[in-house]
Amino acid sequence: MAGPVRSLPGLHQKKQFLAGYDVSVFFEYIAREPDSPLHIKHSTYSIDFSYLPNRSGPYLSTGGGLVQEAPKDVKQHALYRVLRAKSKQHDVTGVRLICVGSDQSPALSTLVGPGNPTIENAVFAAFQTTRSISGAIVLRIEDTNNIFGRFERVARGGIYVNSKARVPLVDDDLATIGKLNFNRWRYFFRMDKVEPNKNEVFRRVTGELIMSTKASGIVLEVPANLLIDSLAGKTSLQNEYGDGKDDWMLRCLYEGWVVRSCSFKNGDIEKGEAPKVVLELEPPPEAVYWPRP
Repeated sequence: MAGPVRSLPGLHQKKQFLAGYDVSVFFEYIAREPDSPLHIKHSTYSIDFSYLPNRSGPYLSTGGGLVQEAPKDVKQHALYRVLRAKSKQHDVTGVRLICVGSDQSPALSTLVGPGNPTIENAVFAAFQTTRSISGAIVLRIEDTNNIFGRFERVARGGIYVNSKARVPLVDDDLATIGKLNFNRWRYFFRMDKVEPNKNEVFRRVTGELIMSTKASGIVLEVPANLLIDSLAGKTSLQNEYGDGKDDWMLRCLYEGWVVRSCSFKNGDIEKGEAPKVVLELEPPPEAVYWPRP
């Protein structure tokens, strides 16, 4: 969010919120005075309730957007708040260079309304409050139209130097930073605003399950982390990719096929694909029963 900090109920507080005093008062008034308009502010959260009896549908709507969220004061700017927070996270003895980037945040947009703080205003205002930050790299990932008429995502931005830093950036530092190419990889997918809560410390990437035939067997390319989780009993490939026991691609896994060879294939972080284990499988040999002597 680019503007002022908002206080909202948590996802686990839905029932408490709806049963709260402010919501009850709002609906009780409507039930008592159905022909009278009403507008109230929630006493705890950054929420307004409005009731217009003569308005035609939609009968339930929510408001918000970039205009409402545009910061009026530099201290409300998201970039200012991020830099201030980063400056307090760790005790760094040497150069502290902070890189901030996004493909969705309006705080990093170069389109700013009259009187609203810019990226430069936010960065240098943050520099005025601390000497621990040597500099900041600010990047925005934009959709652009290349010379072939195709849209591609490109990282653009700049570096800002804190002249009052405790450990300032020198010319050699700036020359090295200038060689960084943030478009060395392609931005194939958008960054999630919120990480899914899977009770894991790190964000995991997976990828597709790929099958091909080879001689009398098949070759499966399985994301390494999912294969490890399957062997550990946390999940199964049928749960992740299959559609029941009739799934022809995974049938070999529960029909006892034999692993003939195993190799490792590097992942592609640009495409969000994990490293894969390549399994060459072949049907099990037919059972041989020797007669008793």
